[in-house]
Amino acid sequence: GVRDALESTNGLIYPIENYQAQKGQHLFEELEGIDINPASAVAVASLIQAVKLGHVGSDETILLNITGGGKERLKRDMNLRPLEVSHSISVGEEDIEMKIIDKVSEVLRLKRQQGEL
Repeated sequence: GVRDALESTNGLIYPIENYQAQKGQHLFEELEGIDINPASAVAVASLIQAVKLGHVGSDETILLNITGGGKERLKRDMNLRPLEVSHSISVGEEDIEMKIIDKVSEVLRLKRQQGEL
């Protein structure tokens, strides 16, 4: 994982304060036009810190893995609505696996009858 990659490449970890992550998030959104999640904002802030400390040169190629963004664009561009719960099963129920299979089978059967599958 990440730890193995850091160790094998003598990589560095940068401590990031919340305000630095927020600044990184705003900068990314301003430059790239898409919102990012807090974890990705920490990655951006870490890169900013690495550049400021001279650990990353301006001629270097950097791959920054930004995941989990675009929620605001999705809200803006799509007609999102909460889904209603149609089936529920309590965790403590006996034979829970069979109940789940039965519920899924029932839904699929109804969808086939209605021509939705």
